[in-house]
Amino acid sequence: MVLNIKIIAPDRLVWSESSNKIILPTTTGQVGVLMDHAPMITGLDIGTIIIETEEKKWFPIIALGGFTVVEDNQVTILVNGVEPTPETSLEETEKNLQESLNKLTKVTTLKEKIESSQNVKKAAARLQALRIIKKKELV
Repeated sequence: MVLNIKIIAPDRLVWSESSNKIILPTTTGQVGVLMDHAPMITGLDIGTIIIETEEKKWFPIIALGGFTVVEDNQVTILVNGVEPTPETSLEETEKNLQESLNKLTKVTTLKEKIESSQNVKKAAARLQALRIIKKKELV
């Protein structure tokens, strides 16, 4: 028995395959889901959904928030959007994360803080996804 995973964005079906494991970026931290997981509904934060493929490799999907329902080995993920894994070097992606963090320390209004915090989360998710792709392992 395996997990049947569907990831649905407003404009398309992002993923519809089976897996043994998935790691979700929930609003309370990362949550791993294996077969026969207890039923749950949880909010997703901006972050990386990490799925173990049939080849036992990890596949990252950068999600821009949403919700997940887990029940009877069915994992349904509704995301606000997804981003492709960046096609830059690890060094450049790390630099972009550092720049986002620096901008966050300089904001003054609540609106700027919210936007800057989201940019930091996106930059961190891009880096995590790229590390997984480059090293072909879970980081």
